[in-house]
Amino acid sequence: MLMVPRRHQANSLSDSQASGGAGRGELPIERCECVCGVVFRDVFNENWPTPTTLMTSPSLPAAIAAAGVIAGAGCCIALAAFPRRLLRGWRWPYGLALAVNIGAVAIDGRFDSLAARSGGGSAAWPTLLAPAGFGFAIWGVIYLGEVCGLLEVLGGVRGILGWSAAKSRPLAGSESEEPSPEATPIECATRASNGAWIGANLAQALWCASFRPWAIEVLWLPTLVLGVAAGCLFVSQRRLISASRRSPIGTFALIWPRSLHLGWLLAAALVNANGCVGHAAAGPTAALAVAVCSLAAAAAAATCLLHEGMPGAACSLAWALFACSRGNPAGVDAEALGPLTMAGLARAQAGTSAMLAAAIAVIIAHGLANKVMTAGQTDCTLT
Repeated sequence: MLMVPRRHQANSLSDSQASGGAGRGELPIERCECVCGVVFRDVFNENWPTPTTLMTSPSLPAAIAAAGVIAGAGCCIALAAFPRRLLRGWRWPYGLALAVNIGAVAIDGRFDSLAARSGGGSAAWPTLLAPAGFGFAIWGVIYLGEVCGLLEVLGGVRGILGWSAAKSRPLAGSESEEPSPEATPIECATRASNGAWIGANLAQALWCASFRPWAIEVLWLPTLVLGVAAGCLFVSQRRLISASRRSPIGTFALIWPRSLHLGWLLAAALVNANGCVGHAAAGPTAALAVAVCSLAAAAAAATCLLHEGMPGAACSLAWALFACSRGNPAGVDAEALGPLTMAGLARAQAGTSAMLAAAIAVIIAHGLANKVMTAGQTDCTLT
């Protein structure tokens, strides 16, 4: 038998008697559901979410659209896994994927653009992980760098304008399925990473399509698509770096902007995950736990990225954590936790960002020192 706390019995009985539909001391079914929720809230000392928050099913149009987005994410994964079977050429797929990404981001109406236009924060629901507005300035650096990388793929400024004297055509290089024996390092690196690069850009376009009011009932969907985009871009970067061993300087314009992009996608996925928890009204304890786990996940991801030779991606994660430390978490969860807890969380974000920045500086300095020593040994051997 379910025992109802005495302080709730009187209210429940009076409400049921006022409804006039139940007998003496009996509770209607809908009132029993509310009382059960009160009991669970007392047991766990938590703001237990209402049944409508947890059990709301998406409408039919939203469910159909969500299924289409999930199918599209599956196609992005297929592009990353089987690029040679699905792609021909290397220049036009690279440029087309970047154009789709930029075009999708430019379309207004997402939650973040609506919140910015209304004068609020970057989140339209309670969240403890909210980057400050200045953090999003990194998109300008990312897209500017990726456009410079596109110019390199297209043959550089001289090649695009037809100034190259070595080739009769402005864009030298084969657009066949396989690279030619005289393929340049930029062509080999682009071909090796193109499939996953295209999948990442298309997945981000799917995020732009799903991070909108129609998907408020399936808010987990944008987080899932962001994870797919980050995973595809990680695979692309590993292939790009592996294929660039013989000419790292020639592919610098490709590696670093895309690494920044990867780190920011990972950070955005963590921010979206915290937004899902806040929107689900899971309570301040769950929201704080997810925020702390997000810090640990960011640190672990940055460590992995540094190990894989992607300090640019780790830089983006450090920048995102710094922006979150200067952000303005809002909503019932932040109010319930209080200013002291939120100040402690902000300091933890800033501290994690500072430690990542120090690790990145050490890794970069170590790499430069190794190159200098290798160059010195080579000079001694030649002399």
